[in-house]
Amino acid sequence: MKTRQLAKLMTTIAVPAALAIAPYLMPRWRHDLRAPRELASPDDRFVEIDGFTMRYQVKGEGPPLILIHGFASSVVTWYRNIADLARDHRVYAVDLKGWGLSDKPSDGDYSLLAQARHLRAFMSAMSIKRAVLVGHSMGGTVAVHTAVAHPESVRGIVLVDPAGARRFPYLWLMSRAMDVPPLRQWMRLGMEYALANEALLTYNMPRAYYDPANLTPAMKRALLEPFYTHGFVEALINLTRDTRTSRLNGRTQQVQCPALLIWGEHDPVVPTSDAAYFLEHIRGARLVILSEAGHLPHEERAGDVNRLIREFVAELEEPETDK
Repeated sequence: MKTRQLAKLMTTIAVPAALAIAPYLMPRWRHDLRAPRELASPDDRFVEIDGFTMRYQVKGEGPPLILIHGFASSVVTWYRNIADLARDHRVYAVDLKGWGLSDKPSDGDYSLLAQARHLRAFMSAMSIKRAVLVGHSMGGTVAVHTAVAHPESVRGIVLVDPAGARRFPYLWLMSRAMDVPPLRQWMRLGMEYALANEALLTYNMPRAYYDPANLTPAMKRALLEPFYTHGFVEALINLTRDTRTSRLNGRTQQVQCPALLIWGEHDPVVPTSDAAYFLEHIRGARLVILSEAGHLPHEERAGDVNRLIREFVAELEEPETDK
């Protein structure tokens, strides 16, 4: 074998080997991590379900409403909704597994089907027989999965800028990459680096709003704090792994309960064109598009969203004792 051919062969072998070994030899970024309960407010409560601890808030009396946050969020996103809706409802806001102040088990199933099972387990723990589910973005997908898997438990669903209508090829590729140990380790290092760089971590946050001024320093801090709790990085890796099951596919056609879609007209994350998928596949679904709102209309147009939810629930058939 000629010297040049040998050098090429050695390079072909050495480069992949170095990339596979390097992430295990590189120093880990260190962060001051905290236990979730250290960050809890007086409004926070915790319950053990399915082998992990879920954080939730509850307020008011009346027919139950359950508020389900979206990706990279928590109960704090509903800060303009809980108290108002609680005037005539028993309102629960939950942190899904891996997010907010809920537990982040390293070996957990973070598929949205699993999140739907956990939500049903939460309802059982709260002795809720039937409820209206309000899901934002990823939480809308969880609401649909729950309504399909447990139709007897769901009176109706309100989907606020819901995800799940389309497939994002890069997410599918990332989910597959997490099955390869060296790539998983590279992602871990990348996430740890991002956590050490707040500007990088928050770069896209204002993009979700029609008016970026609505992302106040207090809200930004409330969203960021859970990122520095034990297990967050590993949970995010597992969630990325499980995004291959995030698309709804044909499950929307199996929704049996009434459905209301609320969409921010200027949503750059999940555009209003995605509403056509839900209107086509969920029988009887209605759509309301709110102007001057981005991906978070329940924050930017809270009064209108609360009114629409209240009117939707009022139109449902009278519940029996739901709790």
